[in-house]
Amino acid sequence: MIPSGMDMLIARVVDELRAGGMQEQNILRNHYKYYTVVKRHLLRLGLSDYNEEALFIFAKETAGKYARGEMSRLNAQAILKAIERLDEVHATGKLSWSFKRKGSRYRVSDSLEELISAFAAATTYTNNTKGDVIWVLRKYLFFLEGRGHEDFSRVREKDLADFLVYCSQHMKRGSLSNVRTYVRAFHRYLLEHDLSSIDASAIGSAPIVRGKKVFPCTTLEELALILRQVNRAAPLGKRNYAIILLGAFCGMRAADIVNLKLTDIDWVRGEIRMAQQKTQEFLTLPLMQAVGEAIKDYILYGRPETDSEYLFIRITSPHVKLTNGIAIMHLFNDYQKKAGIARTPHDGKGFHSLRRAMGTNLVYAKLPLEAVTQVLNQRDPNAAKQYIHLDSEHLKECALDLNGIEVTAP
Repeated sequence: MIPSGMDMLIARVVDELRAGGMQEQNILRNHYKYYTVVKRHLLRLGLSDYNEEALFIFAKETAGKYARGEMSRLNAQAILKAIERLDEVHATGKLSWSFKRKGSRYRVSDSLEELISAFAAATTYTNNTKGDVIWVLRKYLFFLEGRGHEDFSRVREKDLADFLVYCSQHMKRGSLSNVRTYVRAFHRYLLEHDLSSIDASAIGSAPIVRGKKVFPCTTLEELALILRQVNRAAPLGKRNYAIILLGAFCGMRAADIVNLKLTDIDWVRGEIRMAQQKTQEFLTLPLMQAVGEAIKDYILYGRPETDSEYLFIRITSPHVKLTNGIAIMHLFNDYQKKAGIARTPHDGKGFHSLRRAMGTNLVYAKLPLEAVTQVLNQRDPNAAKQYIHLDSEHLKECALDLNGIEVTAP
């Protein structure tokens, strides 16, 4: 544990950011000012040293202000991240480069965190889904703590119902359905372990109809424009070019690309063999020549010297694997912007649109839907039907003509 003085602690955090390869301008513009905000808050309380309890309360107040619309999401997340890093460096003296999944703004007590972890471990959800479950339960327990519930002895069905009503005010129906499912399962776990007497099975029993939106896909013309923006002479460009080709020609999800290992590529058989992050099911894909050449060029002439088992590595220090699929989403968006491709929030034209493009092209080629499902290794046999909506040319063949319909004058 390092000294508790805030000036020394902040200096240590900044040193860790600098050692991790973060640029000085980025540290001063996007990080340092938020550590100063935390320091000023402690000074207003008469504290010049690090104080875990005071920072815990400050984090809850910050999350509350964001929830009430009194603070922007950017500022709230930046302050919470600053507190998280101060906590970590004070406890360990170091700063890790692994980032928590969404939901860190809902800070709950250590005992509740242990309960959440125990529940998640007892489920059969995939790792990706477990991350969503943990986020929902932190949000739920944070909501209960805000009502003065420190345990489940006084929690009633109305608290759960009110939480669902609260979520309905800022969540889409699909997300709300997931929240209800996870919280119900959590209460079943509590009931089975004599931690609560609530039977939540009847709470919110009315069906929640999920709205489905048909998202567009990246066209071949747009893909060509994007690829032309990649500087394939530089190590960063070699890496990103291979990543985009894996999405476009193999239909791989960003999460699978991030976790792709060097040993997952069978150069002799010309295959990629891996366990999917979303379903945990094993998948074998053909290694197309263009994709293989791009990966080979990156490994030989662009990949940093590192002992990491993962294929795609940060170009700057520390040379570790990319954090998650969001990193790929950002790099793809940057190339879209350079290519002059207009984007709007939630327009469905992100990196995952490359996977939709592959599915749509397979439908264009009149491949049976069952075969499209198998190629993309989707669990739901009806999942490939979404690509029919994007096949405008063949949909025209289904249109009825107007023969036999009389037109009368108004």
